[in-house]
Amino acid sequence: MQSEITLIQLHSNISNLIKDQGSQKQAAVILGISPQYLNDIIMGRRAISDRVARKFGYGGTIRFGTVHDAE
Repeated sequence: MQSEITLIQLHSNISNLIKDQGSQKQAAVILGISPQYLNDIIMGRRAISDRVARKFGYGGTIRFGTVHDAE
């Protein structure tokens, strides 16, 4: 398994789980979250929690980069 994954790749893993399970409802059961929360993740209304990321073997991190002011 990769040591790092992008958010896009993690969303892809979630989509693949839904396809493999046959429904969002069953995928939500596997992930231990509500179907509504899973739908919110898919629709971009909610972020993927560390708990959900850990189901795929990943933990969340926050990265900061340099900001260049327009002034």
